[in-house]
Amino acid sequence: MATNCAFPGCPVQRIAKYKDVSLFKIPQRKNEFYSKWRKNLVDILSQYRVMDTKSKQQVMECEKTICFCERHFAPEDMELTKNGHKTLRLEALPTINLPTKSQDKPIIERRQIIRQSEVNDTMNSTRKYYYENFTDLCKRVTSLKLNDWHIYVSDNNIIFKMFSPPCIVPQFKVTVDESLEFTIVIFGWLLPDDHMLYKKHYRSVRNITISELLKNIKCLNLCPGVYDDIKSKDLILHVVPCDIDTQVEYDLPFQTIGYERSKNCLVLNEEDSICSNCEKILQKHTKVQKAKSYSPVHPNTPLSKTNPERIIMELKEQRKEVKDLQNKLIKMENEIKLNSSVIVDEELGQDIFKIMDDNSESMSSISPFMKLFWEQQKKIFGKGTGVRYHPMIIRFCLSLASKSASTYDELRSSNILTLPSRRTLRDYKNAVKPEAGFNPEVIQELIKVATPLEGHQRCGTFI
Repeated sequence: MATNCAFPGCPVQRIAKYKDVSLFKIPQRKNEFYSKWRKNLVDILSQYRVMDTKSKQQVMECEKTICFCERHFAPEDMELTKNGHKTLRLEALPTINLPTKSQDKPIIERRQIIRQSEVNDTMNSTRKYYYENFTDLCKRVTSLKLNDWHIYVSDNNIIFKMFSPPCIVPQFKVTVDESLEFTIVIFGWLLPDDHMLYKKHYRSVRNITISELLKNIKCLNLCPGVYDDIKSKDLILHVVPCDIDTQVEYDLPFQTIGYERSKNCLVLNEEDSICSNCEKILQKHTKVQKAKSYSPVHPNTPLSKTNPERIIMELKEQRKEVKDLQNKLIKMENEIKLNSSVIVDEELGQDIFKIMDDNSESMSSISPFMKLFWEQQKKIFGKGTGVRYHPMIIRFCLSLASKSASTYDELRSSNILTLPSRRTLRDYKNAVKPEAGFNPEVIQELIKVATPLEGHQRCGTFI
C-alpha cells in the first residue's frame, strides 16, 4: 500500500501532519476505459520520475499501487462522495503543482565492483619480478660479491649472515626459502611480522633484489631497548653471548650483552633511538614514577630507600596536619573562654553524683526547696546548653538576679552551680510585656494564680 505522493519532491504522506490532504490511488479496474486512464496517469508521472518498462507494466497490471495527492489536481477535477470524502472525477489528470525540474534522465548503469583479489591478480600479471623462482635466485646469488656477508646455499633455502665481533651469534641473519619469502633475525631475535621491511616488499625477494635488501638492513639502526632499572611484565631480556679473549681476565666465566626490550620491539629502527613500542613502555614507566613521587610515604617505608622528593612532600603534609591541629586547639580554647558553661567528663560527673547520693540521708532534714534544688542540679549537671529548668529554679534565679545582678553573674561564672543565663531570665521576665495602667494579661495571670487559692490567700497588693 502506497503511503506517500508519487511525484518527486512532494512531501505529502499518510501522517498526522497531512491528515487534511487526500491521497488518491491510481485506478485499478481492468476494463478498457480505466486502462486508458491509468496509462495517461503513468505517462504524466514518467515525465518527472524514472520508470523503466517493467515498472510501467506492473502499474498497468495493477500489481503495484501509486497515489497522487489532491495538491496536483484542479478543484473541478475532484468531487465529494456521500460520506463527505474527496474522490477524483473520471479521466481527471494532475495539472497543477507539478515538479519544476524534470527527472527524465537516462538510467545509469550500476558501477562494476572490482574486488581486491582481481586487482592483485592483474598487478601480478603485469608486475616484473626480480627473481622468477628459487633456482633462478640460486644462480644469481652465487655471482654476487657481498662484503661482510656469508652466504650458505642449500636445497631448501639460502642464508645470509653478518657477524659483529665480539658477539658469537650473527648480528643479521636473512633466510630465503623456496617460495622466495625472506625472514630476518637480529642477534637471535625474530623481526616482527608488522615491520616495514616485510610490509614494503610483501616479504618476498620477488619485489626487491638481495643486494638491495641487505643494504637496507645495514642502513637501519639497532634499537637499544629501555634502561635496566625498569621492571615490567612487558619487557624481555635479550641476551647476546660474546666471545672471550683468553688473554684477558674477566670477573665472570662468560660475557654477554643484554638489552631490555618490549615483547613487540621492532629491533631495527630508521631513527637512531629506541623504537615506538619500547618508547610506550618507557613513557608508561615515567608516568608511574611521577605518580609515585607525588604519593605520601608509608610509615614503615625505610628512609634510605625512599626518594628524597617523597620525603620532602611527606614532611610538608605533616607540617600541614600539625598546623591544622594547632588551629583546632586554639579554637577550642577560645570557645571554653567564651562559653559560660563547661561540659565535664563522665568520670567527674559520676563522682559528683556519688557525693550527692551519699548525703541523701542528711538531705531528709533540709527544706523541700533545697532538696528540689539539688535534685535539679544533679539532673542538669554536665548537659551544657539546651537545659529545661524547673519553674521553681527560674523563680529563685529571677529573685536572686533582681536583688544583685553582679552576685548572680559571679555565682554562675564560678561553675559551682548550673544556673540559667541572663538572657533566659530576661525571656521569662518579659513573658508579659509591661505597660502603663491595668494590663489585661497581668489580670488574667492573677486570676489564673488566685483561682486555686482560698480565703485570705487571695488578698494582694498593687505596687
